[in-house]
Amino acid sequence: MRNKLAVVAITLAVALLFSTAPAKAGKPTTTVVPVDILLSNQCTGEDVNLTGTLTFWSDTDIKNGIAHIRIHTILDLSGVGGTSGNNYSFHSVQNFASNVKADGTSGEFNTVLNETFISQSGADNLRVHGSVHVTVNANGDVTVERTDVDIECVG
Repeated sequence: MRNKLAVVAITLAVALLFSTAPAKAGKPTTTVVPVDILLSNQCTGEDVNLTGTLTFWSDTDIKNGIAHIRIHTILDLSGVGGTSGNNYSFHSVQNFASNVKADGTSGEFNTVLNETFISQSGADNLRVHGSVHVTVNANGDVTVERTDVDIECVG
C-alpha cells in the first residue's frame, strides 16, 4: 500500500505542478517525462524496477469566473522482478477535474485512478481503482470529502 500511495502522490504532485490556472484559457499542453522507479508488487511481494514514461495532459478554461481544470495522466512502465526475473508491466490512468471560482473561494475537485500491475508469468496481478471527490464552500469549509479505493489481487 505504501508504494501505491507513493505512485498516487507522485502523480498528483506532478499534476498540481502543472495545474495552476492562467489568467485566461490556454491551449491544452502535453508533457512526456521518463520514469525510473522501484515498486513492490503487493500481490507477489516482489520488488520490481520499472522504467517507462509518464504522459501528462492538462487544459484550463475560465468561463464566468470559474476555472475549469482538466488533467489526464498515463503512466506506462515495464520491468523485471528482482527475485523471480519475471517480466512485469505497470499501467496507470488518472483523470483529475476541478471547477474553482477564479477568486479561489470555493470549488470542487474530482479524481479517478485505475492501475494494473501485471505479471507476465501468471503470478497474481494487482488492480487498483480509486476515486476522490472534495467540495469546498464559499467559506472555505470542506463540505464533502469522499475517497473510495478498491485494491485486489487477481490470478
